[in-house]
Amino acid sequence: MAHDGKDPADPRCLSNGDFALALIQRASRRLVDLQPEVVADRDPEPLHQMRVAMRRLRTALQQFAPALELPEAVRDQRIARVARRLGLARDLDVLRSHLQGNVLPRLPQEERQLLKPVLRQLQRERQQSQNQVEKTLCSGSYLNLLAKLQRWQRTPRYTTLGQQPLRQWLLEWQAPELVAIFQHPGWSVLEPTGPVEDVHDLRKRCKHARYALENLLPLTGHRCRAWAERFRGLQDLLGELHDLDVLRQAIDDQLPAAGLADLPALRELLERDVSLCWQRWRLQALDLQRPQRRSQLWRELLRECAPGGLGRWPFLGR
Repeated sequence: MAHDGKDPADPRCLSNGDFALALIQRASRRLVDLQPEVVADRDPEPLHQMRVAMRRLRTALQQFAPALELPEAVRDQRIARVARRLGLARDLDVLRSHLQGNVLPRLPQEERQLLKPVLRQLQRERQQSQNQVEKTLCSGSYLNLLAKLQRWQRTPRYTTLGQQPLRQWLLEWQAPELVAIFQHPGWSVLEPTGPVEDVHDLRKRCKHARYALENLLPLTGHRCRAWAERFRGLQDLLGELHDLDVLRQAIDDQLPAAGLADLPALRELLERDVSLCWQRWRLQALDLQRPQRRSQLWRELLRECAPGGLGRWPFLGR
């Protein structure tokens, strides 16, 4: 919407709702464009891109939910079910690629032979997962979800908050994800033998925090970009830990008699990789848990996001 001769394409001129609409439109178009390639399954990359588009759609809908009046059919639970289908297939692609490209070349021939059944089983599971992906993407439930979302985009409805200028609410659209990430119990897991499910869930929080910051980069600056990149690095690091954990479980499932006991080189390799990855993670965790680091984040966000900058919270400027 244009006012006082301002450019309607300039994000600084948009309302909260209009900005969220643009994010939703972009992600929705990607989902529609990628569907034929994902169903054809000739290349793993479209599946990866579709999973990213689904994540970005979910983040935009969750982040800007207070600004939007969405149809009842557009519920996060329905989107999450589709995301899980895509995620399982993509995780199997990553697992096979990691096993073939990073693990097997570092093992002696006899252990590579013992792992062939694991690769075959992963291939079978990937095909089964692809069948579920195709069934989901061609289902009436998913197509109805897309249709309802596209219909809403043609005549979007916003709450009172959604009609207010985006420029006045930048910090508030980022803060909830950042508060949630720093209060997460995963930071307190000190050993790789601890509750790894908390660490894996923290990875998802890092991803949401990164997307929440990236969504608003057109209106912020280099400080917010740097924090988005930092959360991306954490997401990648925790993703490596997760992949190693899943790989170890997959091997144990396929070789139940002895598991890793009959694969000493693989066991040593995985233990070394986990240890190195865990050390890198704990160094990052110790740094980000420092009160000074959290204060730095809020100060930098305030400088780039809040009208009046640090004047809104002068105690943060000390």
